[in-house]
Amino acid sequence: MTPPRRVAVLTGTRAEFGLLTPVMHAIDRHPDLELLVVAAGMHLIGDPPTINEVRARFPVTALIHMQAQDDSGRIADALAFSRGVEGVAHFCEEHAPDWFVVLGDRIEAFAGAAAASIGGVAVAHIHG
Repeated sequence: MTPPRRVAVLTGTRAEFGLLTPVMHAIDRHPDLELLVVAAGMHLIGDPPTINEVRARFPVTALIHMQAQDDSGRIADALAFSRGVEGVAHFCEEHAPDWFVVLGDRIEAFAGAAAASIGGVAVAHIHG
C-alpha cells in the first residue's frame, strides 16, 4: 500500500485561513492525502491570537513565529520573512511534505513558497 502524500498548508492570517479552509477540509478528507497545517505570522500575535481559530478547526503540525507584536516597517518585514524561511525549511526537513500549499502574496506565503521550493518540495500557490 502506498503511503498517503503529505500536503502541508501554510496559513498566516485570518483572511487567507478562511479561503484555505475548504481546501484544507478536502485534503483532510481525501484517503490518499495527509494534511499538515503550518500556522505562521499574524496568527501568532494579537490579543487574542487567531491561532485559536485555526486550532479549533484543525490539528496544527507546526508554528512558525515571524512577526513580533510591535514590529512594523520594511526592515521588520524583511527580518520576519527570514525567520519564516528558516522555520519552513526546518519544517520541511522534519516533516518531508510532498506538497506545500500557500495562498496570496503576503510575507508568510512568500517565505513558505521560497523555502519549500528551494528545499525541493513541490509548491502549490493559490492566487495572489
